[in-house]
Amino acid sequence: MGDFRAEKEVVLAAVQHTGMALYYASPALRDDLEVVMAAVEQHWMALQYASEELRDDFDVGLRAVKANGLALRETGALERPRPSFPPVGPQCKDNANLVMEAVSNDGRALQYASENLRRDNFVVMEALKHDPEALEFADEELKDSLEVIMPALRRDGAVLRFLPDAMRDNGDVALDAVQTCGLAVAYASLRVRGDKEVILAAVRADGFALAYATQELQGDEDVVDAACGENPLALQYASDRWRCEKDFVKGVVGNDGLALEFVSGGLSNDKEVCMEAVSNTGAALIHCSAQLRDDARSERLLRRERAASPLDDDIVRTAVNNDGLQFLHVSPRLRHDRDLLLLAVKRSPRALAHALVDQIHDQEAEERSRKIADV
Repeated sequence: MGDFRAEKEVVLAAVQHTGMALYYASPALRDDLEVVMAAVEQHWMALQYASEELRDDFDVGLRAVKANGLALRETGALERPRPSFPPVGPQCKDNANLVMEAVSNDGRALQYASENLRRDNFVVMEALKHDPEALEFADEELKDSLEVIMPALRRDGAVLRFLPDAMRDNGDVALDAVQTCGLAVAYASLRVRGDKEVILAAVRADGFALAYATQELQGDEDVVDAACGENPLALQYASDRWRCEKDFVKGVVGNDGLALEFVSGGLSNDKEVCMEAVSNTGAALIHCSAQLRDDARSERLLRRERAASPLDDDIVRTAVNNDGLQFLHVSPRLRHDRDLLLLAVKRSPRALAHALVDQIHDQEAEERSRKIADV
């Protein structure tokens, strides 16, 4: 029986169904234009299995990059000698038309273009239009060109990391970058990270950009207020002055109780601050001091106090009322509190899993947990 891998009709049928089947074709058929074209038409990655001659073929390369720009990688090696006509392998990666087609399909294909085309304004700008991250593969000289880099920065400020030091030390360039990616300020020079205008723009886009501000600006009221307004958890990067400023902290944890983790100056033991936090999210209870997590009054006392002052409530019950699973974080003493357990399972049946052994079999708690679970 003959070798079917050398029969054109068989191989053609195979690659029309699954282009990657070209891998199994005989060397002669991997050098057959019709077979290779059919394989590449079905799957662009089949180009890697074509003969060196056909990987150097302009038409085959064009067919592949139209399907996926990254196919430019599989075209002929640049070190091969350049024939006169038609344009082939080395010219696939150095042919403006083919490379433009590739980068129009996927900007990252720029990395496989010739050095000559990676320094071509039009090719590079076309690549950046489709993927700003392609700036990484542009020639270093073009990274000094505002005409080339600014459109990319305005689409994705994070590409600031690919620019030379002089550009990352340019306040105007950094200001454009942080408009779309606040964290891009991390790639700016230390001098620029001390520029209040740049940092303000950065934290307004992403509060966590405060982490990259200079120490002086991490203590600046306008900057810290803007950062925590965008993301309360940015409080962790503010100076101690603000993390222990009670009125400021109350406003921050009122927007996100979990910011309580980052307070200082004993505020995790401050009842007003902690009540503000757990009122926002019960999960903040774990960041309250051990003393406050052991503070829960009886239902009878609470009813009497609420009658006198409706706004007065204890921190633990507020947290558990918001999230029954916070029963896990109450003090060992309060885990014996049956009323607190009933409140917890009312909010979340799974809280029963955190009860003490003798409470797990509490009939009323089990019944309440079951009813809520059924709902």
